[in-house]
Amino acid sequence: MFGIGFWEFVLITVLVLLFLGPERIGPIMRTIGKIMREIQKGAIEVRQALKIDDELERIEEIKKTIVHDVITQQEEVERISKNSEETKDNDGEKKRWDELHNDNTIDSEGVKEKLAVTKEGSNEQK
Repeated sequence: MFGIGFWEFVLITVLVLLFLGPERIGPIMRTIGKIMREIQKGAIEVRQALKIDDELERIEEIKKTIVHDVITQQEEVERISKNSEETKDNDGEKKRWDELHNDNTIDSEGVKEKLAVTKEGSNEQK
């Protein structure tokens, strides 16, 4: 337990009995037991606090990673959106693009018809 053998423990017990007497051993052992329980509770609380601190650090690292990823994705969406707008402006298709995408009530056949009309119009311009 504390690096002492059986005979050493017996010797310590005999010495304690001789110095303190049998009537005082009970209350002293109870007091020692209470102290040991309090020390164990304190050690458990310290371990739990350290574990919580480690978890909080890990959560902060995950949060930083997520924020970085969200910002990166947002920048990518903005870049793609900007490139898309430039492409629409350069091709002269912005008006047709807006017509197709702003009309939310079109079914799939309506989209096909509008695309056919758009293709015919671009063929006539050539």
